[in-house]
Amino acid sequence: MQVEPFFAVQRAMPDETLKRQKRSSMKRLKAIKNDFFDILPPTIFFFVAFVLILTTKRMVLSECQISWTGFGAAVVGAILAGKVVLMADN
Repeated sequence: MQVEPFFAVQRAMPDETLKRQKRSSMKRLKAIKNDFFDILPPTIFFFVAFVLILTTKRMVLSECQISWTGFGAAVVGAILAGKVVLMADN
C-alpha cells in the first residue's frame, strides 16, 4: 500500500462550499474595513493631541538641555485611546 504525502493530495471541493468560504471571507474583510474606518477619526484626534503635548514637553525639557523622545509613546497612546473610544461608543 502506497501512502501519498499530505501536501500532494488535493481534493476537489463542491462549488457550494467554495462560495460559502468566499462569502465568509468577504464578510470578515468588510467587518475589518468598517472597524478601521470607525477607529480612524478618534485615533487621528488623539494622535494630534498627544503630539502637541509631546512637543510642549520637549520644548520645556530643552530649556534644561534634556533630550527626550517619546514619539512612539504618543503613537501607541493614540491608537489605544482611539480603540477605547470606539469600545465605549458601542
